[in-house]
This record gives sequence, structure tokens and C-alpha cells, in this order.
Amino acid sequence: VIVHDVMLEKKNTSEILKEYDIVIDGCDNFETRYIVNDACVDLGKPLVYGSILGFEGQVAVFNHKGSRNLRDLFPEPPNSEDVPDCSENGVLATVPGIVGTMMANECLKVILGKEMLGNKFVILDCLTLETSILNY
Repeated sequence: VIVHDVMLEKKNTSEILKEYDIVIDGCDNFETRYIVNDACVDLGKPLVYGSILGFEGQVAVFNHKGSRNLRDLFPEPPNSEDVPDCSENGVLATVPGIVGTMMANECLKVILGKEMLGNKFVILDCLTLETSILNY
């Protein structure tokens, strides 16, 4: 593990990420997610995406073997004032572990050259245990 004890910003993200083969996004805000996505697009790096809020988790793999990137699905970040965050809504304690395991699984599939979630966006409702897959 290599620690980069700096805030990710547009001006330093590409420099930090260029040394890695795969980027795993567990960011907690949209601005940083889009900065990381844009750097991965510029660098040609696959991005394993995970997001949590309340009882819900989301997982996707962007920018790998012809798959689209975050901006193809959501062109612009939402206004942060319009979107609830974990401090307001909370998070079911098991959701980060489930989503993190799904992200690790997708990362391993990228490394092993197995079929991954290209152009698919998984939404997991941990309250009902229903999973939706959006093709985009």
C-alpha cells in the first residue's frame, strides 16, 4: 500500500494515478469521483466504482476494454446540495462490506481478464436484497 497524504485535485490526480494499473473508487463526494473518472479516461485506466447510501450500494466498472466511463452514464455531477449524503441518511453497517467485496470481485475479474461489468451499473438494495442491473 502506498499512501498519498494529499487531497485529490484536478492538478495532481493524473500524476498520482499514472503508476497504477487499476483504480478503485470509494470516494465520498461527487466532485472527487468525477476528477478520478476524468483522470482514468485520460490515462486509459480501468475504474472500479462503488457507492453507498442508506440501504443501497452501487457497483460498476468504467473505462475498460471499450466500456464507457462515468460521464457517459451521468454527464455532470449533481449539485451537492440536491443530493443526500451519508451523514444525513446514514448507512446500514453491512452495505460498505458488501459493496467493497463486489468491487474487489470486479477488480480481480479485470486482472484475470474475465468478463466484468462493462456498460452495466449494478444497484443493490440491501433492505430487500433485490439487485437491478442497468445496461447503458
